[in-house]
Amino acid sequence: MWRWSVLPLLLAGGVLAGTRFERRSFTVGPDSFLLDGQPFHYVSGSVHYFKVPAAYWRDRLTRLRAAGVSALQTYVEWSSHQPEEGVTDFSGQQDLEQYLRLAQELGLLVILRPGPYIDAERDLGGLPYWLLRRQNVSLRSSDPAYMEAVTGWYDQLLPRIRPLLYSNGGPVIMVQVENEYGSYSSCDAVYMTQLRDLLRRHLGDDVLLFTTDGGADYFLRCGPVDGAFATVDFGTGSDAAEAFAAQRRHNKIGGPAVNSEFYPGWINHWGYPRNMVSTEEVVNATKTLISLGANFNVYMMLGGTSFGLRAGANMGDTFEACTTSYDFNAPYTESGNITDKLYALRELIYPYTNMTEMAVPDPLPVTSYGEVKMTWQTSLLEAVQALNVTRVSDSPAVPFCDVHQAYGFVAYSAAVTWKPPQPAVLSVPGVRDRGYVWLDGRPVGVLSRAESAFSIPLLAAKESTVTIIVESLGRICYGDIHDRKGILEAVTLGGRELTNWSITALPQDLTQLVPETPTPQGDALHPALYRGTFSAADPPADSFIHFPGWHKGVAFVNGVNLGRYWPAVGPQMTMYVPAPFLRAGENTVTLLELDGAPCGPQESCAVALKDYPDLNGPTPDRISP
Repeated sequence: MWRWSVLPLLLAGGVLAGTRFERRSFTVGPDSFLLDGQPFHYVSGSVHYFKVPAAYWRDRLTRLRAAGVSALQTYVEWSSHQPEEGVTDFSGQQDLEQYLRLAQELGLLVILRPGPYIDAERDLGGLPYWLLRRQNVSLRSSDPAYMEAVTGWYDQLLPRIRPLLYSNGGPVIMVQVENEYGSYSSCDAVYMTQLRDLLRRHLGDDVLLFTTDGGADYFLRCGPVDGAFATVDFGTGSDAAEAFAAQRRHNKIGGPAVNSEFYPGWINHWGYPRNMVSTEEVVNATKTLISLGANFNVYMMLGGTSFGLRAGANMGDTFEACTTSYDFNAPYTESGNITDKLYALRELIYPYTNMTEMAVPDPLPVTSYGEVKMTWQTSLLEAVQALNVTRVSDSPAVPFCDVHQAYGFVAYSAAVTWKPPQPAVLSVPGVRDRGYVWLDGRPVGVLSRAESAFSIPLLAAKESTVTIIVESLGRICYGDIHDRKGILEAVTLGGRELTNWSITALPQDLTQLVPETPTPQGDALHPALYRGTFSAADPPADSFIHFPGWHKGVAFVNGVNLGRYWPAVGPQMTMYVPAPFLRAGENTVTLLELDGAPCGPQESCAVALKDYPDLNGPTPDRISP
C-alpha cells in the first residue's frame, strides 16, 4: 500500500529519495487505483472555491488538509466564469488555477468536476443563465444550441487545466464527465460521448475520466459512458455494499469501490426544518466505507456560502428555494469553525490515509460589532420609477434572460385601459418566483410560486397602474432545470388581458438604488431600502448579521451582496459576514426589505452583528406568501 505521507514530495515534482519518476500516472487497476503504478486509495473532501471568499482559500484548504484527507474535490462553476455570453473571467474570485495550485502546495491531490452542469444547489445548476435566451434550447443534451456553448466554454477552461494534470506535474488526478446524468430525464448517450470526447481532445489520454451517479442500477443506466470510470454517491442511510455492487456491474474493467459524494449532512430550503445528520450516523457509515476498502469523498467537508443571489432551488411537492448558507451540517461550519463531527472523522481518516498529521488551525477571530441602526432610504417602487425602462412589450411574457437579467428583480408595469369590475381579480399564472404588486403606488399583495398564489383581488379603476416587481428565488438546480424567471404568461385583470407593458431590470447591485438624500418615509409595509453604519477595528473579524423583527430581503455589506435573508420562515436566521468583506473604520449595511420592516415612520430599526450564527430557527409548515 502506498504511503500517503510522501504525497507532498510527489506533488512537488515527482521526486522520491533522489529518483525522478519517468512518468507520473493515476490509473484504475483490477481492484484499486494505481498511483505511479502502486496500489492506492484516497479520501477527499469537497470545498467549492465559489462558495468561499478568495481571501480565505488558503485557510479553508489548510483546514481540509488537517482533516486527514489526501485530496480536494471541487466543481467548476461555468456561470461564475462566463456570467454573460462572450465574457470569460478567471481572475480574483474566479482564479481556479490559483485555487488548485494552493491545494497542491498544501499536499493535496485534486478531483475536478467541470460539469458543465454541477447542481451544487446553485442557480440553474451552475449553468449560465444566458443559455436560456437560446430559443427552445435543450440543456444537458446533444442539442447543437447547447453543445455549441459547451464547446466554447471548454475551449476556454480545459487548456488551463491540462498543465495541472497529475501526469504533467500538477495535482489533478481525476476529471468528471457531466454530473449525476443518470438522474436526468434526457438519457442522451450522444451528449455524454460528446463531453467525453471534448475532455479527451483537450486533456489527452493521461487523465482518468469518471462519472458519478446514485448507487443503484436505475441511476447507472444513463450516467456512465465508455472510457470513463463509473462511481456512485450515497449518504449514511444507504447500503454501501449494495451500492458498490451496482457500481461494479457498470464498470467493465473492474476497479475500486468509490463513493464520490458521501453526505455528512444535507441541503436546506427556506421554510423547512434544518436537515441534520448526527455525528454517530456519520461515524458508523464512515467505518463501513473503510471496512470495504472504499475510496470516498466527504461532500461537503466545508460547505461555505452562496453569496449574492446564486443559491438555486428544487422542485419537490412545490417550489423550494435553497438557503443562502451552504453550511450543510458539515464537519466544518459555514465560517470554517470546528465541530465534533470533524474531530470524530479525523480519528478515522488519518489511520486510513496515512497522511502526515496536521493540527487543525484555530478558529478565525469572530466579533460582535453590536447593534446597527437602520434608517429608511427610499421605497423600492420609487427607486424603480427612477430607472430607465429596459423594454416595452405588448405582452408581459418576457423572462429575465431576455432582458439580460441574471438574478434579482425585474419590474413589470401596465396601465388599465378600461373600467374593470370592483373588485377585479389580477391573475398572474406565470410568475416565477415571487411578485410584489402595487396598484397606483400602493402595495396590495404578494404573488408566490411556492404557494401557488397566482392571483389577488384589486380595486382598480380605468387608468390605474399595476406594477409587479418579480423576484427570482433561484433557478431550479436539479431535475428539469429549464427554469426561466419573470412573468412567463399573459396577465389578466377581471379576465381581460393587460397589455402595453413597461419592463425594467433592476441593477444587480441594489445599493445603486439608494438615493443621495433619503425620500420621505412611507409605511413600514412598503418594500424599501434601509441603510446603517458600524465601525470595525483593524484588522476586522468575521461576524454574523441577526435580523430581529425583519422579514425577508437582500443584505449588502460595503456593496458586497451577502445574499437573501428570510428569518420570517427560517431555518436560516443569520447571515455570515466574512472579515475580507469589511474594512477598518466605517462599514455600511444596506438592506432591501421586501415584506415589511420592524418599524414605521419616525421609528428606529436595527440589525445586530454578533459573534455567532443561528441556522436552526423556527419554520412554518409551509411558506406563506
